[in-house]
Amino acid sequence: MPNPFSSEDMAAGYARARPPVHQEVIRRFRSLLSHSGIFGRALDVGCGSGLSTKPLAGLAQTCIGLEPSEAMARLGPSVAPGVSFVVGTAEALPFRHRTMELITAAGSLNYADLELFFPEACSALAKDGWLVVYDFSPGRRFPSSSSLNEWYSAFSARFPSPPHEARPLNPEILGQLDSGFHMVSYENFEITLTLTPEFYLEYVLTETNVAFAMRNGVSLESIRSWCSESLKPVWTGQDHQVIFEGYFACMQLSAFELAVEAIVTGDIDTLQGLLGERPELIRARSARKHRATLLHYVAANGVEDFRQTTPANAVAITRALLEAGADVDALAETYGGGSLQTTLNLLVSSCHPAKAGLQIEIAELLLDFGAAINGLDDDGSPLLTALAFHYTAAAETLARRGARVDNVIAAAGLGHDHLVMRFIDQEGGPTIAVPWIRMTGDPLQLALVWAGIHGRTATAEILLRKGVDPAAADSRQFTALHWAAYYGHVETVRMLLDCNAPHEARNCYGGTPLGQTIWATIHEGVRPGHPAIIDLLEGKGKG
Repeated sequence: MPNPFSSEDMAAGYARARPPVHQEVIRRFRSLLSHSGIFGRALDVGCGSGLSTKPLAGLAQTCIGLEPSEAMARLGPSVAPGVSFVVGTAEALPFRHRTMELITAAGSLNYADLELFFPEACSALAKDGWLVVYDFSPGRRFPSSSSLNEWYSAFSARFPSPPHEARPLNPEILGQLDSGFHMVSYENFEITLTLTPEFYLEYVLTETNVAFAMRNGVSLESIRSWCSESLKPVWTGQDHQVIFEGYFACMQLSAFELAVEAIVTGDIDTLQGLLGERPELIRARSARKHRATLLHYVAANGVEDFRQTTPANAVAITRALLEAGADVDALAETYGGGSLQTTLNLLVSSCHPAKAGLQIEIAELLLDFGAAINGLDDDGSPLLTALAFHYTAAAETLARRGARVDNVIAAAGLGHDHLVMRFIDQEGGPTIAVPWIRMTGDPLQLALVWAGIHGRTATAEILLRKGVDPAAADSRQFTALHWAAYYGHVETVRMLLDCNAPHEARNCYGGTPLGQTIWATIHEGVRPGHPAIIDLLEGKGKG
């Protein structure tokens, strides 16, 4: 939605003519935060010209104001000296993970996409940090007279607020949101300030309905003239007390978010403590769109990027979750949801546990606790997934544990030559239903590609002898030679070249087997077989 404060005039007016409510609100909520001493870093989201940020400066060693309007942010240093101001949005906080001890938002979240903001806040906030959301209504009431309230109603009728520009928020609404935070305390307040008639005039000219009227062609001068004349009989040239009504809500990361943090950082003591205090957490789900359970996080796949990591004690973490009663085959809404989104399927397609050397141990543990080895739809998805994502050892583990091998593609990836021979006679075996295995034609052709991926030289030779085209490619136009070279399978490459596999074939990225292999050495590291393979491919090119 458009920013109502983006013009230079509105920004300047906002800086000089907003009432000093913020410091009183901050004084009230500070005493409720269980944080001794000064905060390390504080962030004010949607800080405007810095009026809400200035009082925070005394609470933190480093104070930062974040504001989407460049015009507003430029005024910040003059309003709040010593504070750093950054142009940015609540939906994409430009700060590292767990670097803020206090985040405040004064009326700004009414204009933000909360489904995007709350995950960002969860990421930026320290584990024991605080999110404080507050707001207050326009000052439109004298303590003992209705005259200002009546004037404000007329003002609002003459200059209506923009339609659907701000959403209502209050402690009740915030407490009902799936935000990843829980409400610790809140207060509905009235703050009374003594204002001069001149200040009040300048103040009302900074309201959003004035900005909206100006966007629709009404001049600021005409609005000022109407307000000035109509306010005279209300204020009668005297200072008045004006009441500002509002709320603040003090929030911290939910127990679920703290448990997730314990999982991804390997803090098993904290995790077990949380599960002991809150047994229901083991079946709880994330408030984020993926709706993952705690167990899904051990797969480090499909959840928030900053939490896709595998700690050294991930096997012990997994066991603790399973022994606490985690549903081993619970489904998440990762990657669009569906029956394939189990922890096991996500695990055997995830690079993080594989790189940590723990993918197989975690998979074995999930199987020990009853994970569906052939998938919830009995479609063989865990095995096919491991093979499709090139995790050979994980696929071999699943096969050893009893995963069904019922088609030529899986048999070729595993190097089960006797099954390959049988399925050749059966035209490949049953139809494969796992959607990310994109069948482009004859299953025997994809079987050859998978034999190349997993270095099954004898299997590839069987398929070539049976007439499979050595130029056969997958949905991304990678041939068996592309993949065998990429993964450093020297003997497979040599055999494919001897069988006239095309060394100049290009995949969807325009890469030849040689080019793709060189790319792999640069971006993923040199495998033991790469030097010999590069020599073979370069020699073929020269020949």
